[in-house]
Amino acid sequence: MTTEITKLIPQEAQGIALSSKGQVMLRSVGEAAGFASLMAASGMLPPKVTVPSAVVAVLAGVSIGLNPFEAVQSIAVIGGRPALFGDGLKALVQGSGLWESESVEWFKAKDGRRAAVRVTVRRKGVDSPITGEFSETLAKQAGLWGKPGPWTQYPERMLLARARAFAYRDGFADILKGVRSAEEESDILASEPAPVPVPAKPRKTRRASAAEIIEATAEPVETPPALLPEASATEPVAESNEAADFLEAS
Repeated sequence: MTTEITKLIPQEAQGIALSSKGQVMLRSVGEAAGFASLMAASGMLPPKVTVPSAVVAVLAGVSIGLNPFEAVQSIAVIGGRPALFGDGLKALVQGSGLWESESVEWFKAKDGRRAAVRVTVRRKGVDSPITGEFSETLAKQAGLWGKPGPWTQYPERMLLARARAFAYRDGFADILKGVRSAEEESDILASEPAPVPVPAKPRKTRRASAAEIIEATAEPVETPPALLPEASATEPVAESNEAADFLEAS
């Protein structure tokens, strides 16, 4: 019997199964769309996340080992690419079973500010540590330092997110599968120059021949009027009566 609760659940989401641990099990893209619609109806989608982008986040999350709830909360679709927020990136690596440890080292400028950071991670089975670094100088070179938003509000957090992303991407590429941090993806998208329209190439015109030039520039010649036909020798010629007319008048 249909209940009031089932009326609120999208048709595509009504068949979604749960695992023994209570995790959502999606078996098709339609169920992913139903799950995203249910999240939107419940108000649990992050700000500015639409149902289509939530579906992409869920599908991307499945490919790297995130359950649907983790994917919606940790993946952002930026510039058409899925990206992981800093905490989501670290959580994914730590949950892989290959993460061993992480250490963070800050370096201060002359005025005492934290101006650079180094993140060192260790992976099980790998002797050498993997490091990632980022600094205020590099942020300035990339046009990030002082940019309105997180780089102005939380500059130290952004330095740490960049350094951590470099270390984890280098040390756990098989886990992240090319997915970058959302902070890095946003900065890359904002720094890309706008496309410049390419002017159309001028059409090649055929050079006129000498004959065509003469024909085009020559002045028109006026056709002379037709000559009157001469009198035929066989036609009778009218005789002059001037003498007779003179005698008669006198």
